[in-house]
Amino acid sequence: MAARRAAALLALVLLLLAAAPAQDAPPAGSGRPPAPLVWLQRYELAWGVGGLYVLGEGDPDDPAAPSRQNLLALTLAGRRLADETPGIAPNFTMLRAAGYMPALLEPAPVDTYSWNAETRRFESSLGPPHDLATGARRNIAAAQILRGRYARPTQLVRDRWAKLADDPQLPQALQRELTARAVIDTVWESRAVLECRACLANREEIERAATMYGQLHGFDAERTTSMGELDRAGLLGDVAACPAGGKYSIAAIGGPAVCSLGGPHGKRGEEGLRAIREADIVRLAAERPDDPPRMALAARMMEPAAALETLDRAAALWPDTPLLRLERLAHLARAGRVDLFEPDLVFLVENFPAAPVLAQATLATALGPYEADAASRAEMAAIAADARPDVLPLQLAAIEWALAAGRIEEARRLRARLAAANPGYDDALPAF
Repeated sequence: MAARRAAALLALVLLLLAAAPAQDAPPAGSGRPPAPLVWLQRYELAWGVGGLYVLGEGDPDDPAAPSRQNLLALTLAGRRLADETPGIAPNFTMLRAAGYMPALLEPAPVDTYSWNAETRRFESSLGPPHDLATGARRNIAAAQILRGRYARPTQLVRDRWAKLADDPQLPQALQRELTARAVIDTVWESRAVLECRACLANREEIERAATMYGQLHGFDAERTTSMGELDRAGLLGDVAACPAGGKYSIAAIGGPAVCSLGGPHGKRGEEGLRAIREADIVRLAAERPDDPPRMALAARMMEPAAALETLDRAAALWPDTPLLRLERLAHLARAGRVDLFEPDLVFLVENFPAAPVLAQATLATALGPYEADAASRAEMAAIAADARPDVLPLQLAAIEWALAAGRIEEARRLRARLAAANPGYDDALPAF
């Protein structure tokens, strides 16, 4: 895999270097984005990843952010000058003379910057939170939240997908990608699913109210009760009505709350949601059995061999769609077929290295029996991190999984690259 990985990364670099900042889209049938950087950035912004890159500009509502951004630009320029002329302590005059002085943002009125020879960075006279380490720690915290968004997009992300899909110049590859995600999201976050989830939350709240009622009055868990009794006790004030129109009842303080609709509204945990989704998948697949996104949905209900055969046919119909590759990676991982990961991973790195897609690839390849293969999991994460060294969540995941696999030198390499791009991470990340 190492040779293919190197070839994939070289191809990606050449592709990005050759991309113009912007140009007109080709005919919709070409199947290739006209300017990868432009369209990949728009796709990533739809997920809300802007501002969380290693060299991001920080939070515009944070008054200390301009100082941290200035310190970053000055430190990178100062280190360049110091490496060229050992022994000097860079200052503004030297940076201007060398042509390295960056354009600075307007900092706090009393903030001044000076070079620290020991840490080899510019520092703020105001100290934290106007320092690089504070910015790094905040970015790390935000990146951890973003990793969760990659696994399940928010409603805002879905709205941005829809807006992007309406662009008449959208390349076919992205159009298919957004179509596939919309189809799968229709099932995973359908109105019926949301109603069932809200109903379950209501029933759990009713049961907690009943338990509290029993505790307050010393009642046994078997004592009978009712919705009316709990309501008169003032314990149901925050319980909403069933969004699907069901009526709630409860027979005993320690018993279950029941929705009159039954079916999925009578199940616990994910069981009810699963029943709704499976029914929707069967319906959608029957309506258009040769539609690649619906084929991918149907594969989720199949045994591994049949699922992979179905996904192979779907990917053959839409070979430029990252989500179909991700679905196949997930099924391969569940089947323990690490040996078959390479084609789809190489495709993603070479043709669609968007941050959410690469993050999902690392998550997909960590499912099933493959999760125990720490070394291979770390290798997959490193591929994503090397493909997009500018994206912080990918770097953090790769470092984490390299350490879990005992690949200390790999983790140090990734950490050093991160700290070189933003010196604040030297302080924010643990040493190993």
